[in-house]
Amino acid sequence: MAYGIAYVLLQSGYFLITAAAANSYGIISTVTFHSFTYSSPIQDWFKKSVVLSYSSGLLFLLMSAAIGLLVYWFTKKYDSPLRLIFLWLAVLGITMSGAEVLNGALGLSDFHSPFYQGFAIAMAWLYVQPIIAFVAAAFFLFSILASGVLFTRLFLQNAYSYRKVEKLKNRRKYFVEIAMVPALIGLMYETVLVFPEKYIFCLVTHLVYVVVFVVSGWYILFYVSMHYDDVNRQHSLQKISIVLLLLFMAATYWAAVVMDKGIKFN
Repeated sequence: MAYGIAYVLLQSGYFLITAAAANSYGIISTVTFHSFTYSSPIQDWFKKSVVLSYSSGLLFLLMSAAIGLLVYWFTKKYDSPLRLIFLWLAVLGITMSGAEVLNGALGLSDFHSPFYQGFAIAMAWLYVQPIIAFVAAAFFLFSILASGVLFTRLFLQNAYSYRKVEKLKNRRKYFVEIAMVPALIGLMYETVLVFPEKYIFCLVTHLVYVVVFVVSGWYILFYVSMHYDDVNRQHSLQKISIVLLLLFMAATYWAAVVMDKGIKFN
């Protein structure tokens, strides 16, 4: 549920921020959960407005990842399942940013490509060469893999007992429970919210990035050791959280009902 809440916050925030940035230049647009469409004449656009509008979503994702990580870190003394929202906010903020840059690289040279949206449009107006875009995408992928060491430890620290993470076998079993299974369910949740829109192509890259993250994290556990004092002993994760469930239902309603009707900026 924490994964789904974090995803809805990031996905809806991405398009709302893009629309708000465009609206600051007088661009009229409509936002749904999976799209940003403008109704202003093309001549109302100019280089600065295009670049700032279509890159604002990526900046939002990166800032959300940083904020999520900081909030999660500074609330580690609290035993609450709501903290997982911020952890997934950090993870998905990074993976969605990586997918956004890769989508931009894939759609940069073809205006009719399903990947030509979002940051791809900003890069096209900046005349970024495809090779540079793919280098940036590779850098983001490397950053995701490198951050796996940090995030695997953060997930393991939620164990309610040191025995859950003392040995490699136990660490991998707990990582499956706390990260891999929620990620698998979350990926199906993402797909249900977006499918069968044409934006499913951009979703696929994010699905791949999340899979890469959790699978690489599972292997990284071989190099991650946990000490007794590293475990935060989150006993609240052993029972169903009504608050988390209500937030998840509210997030789903917001994405599937409220935003599906479209939010207009004029």
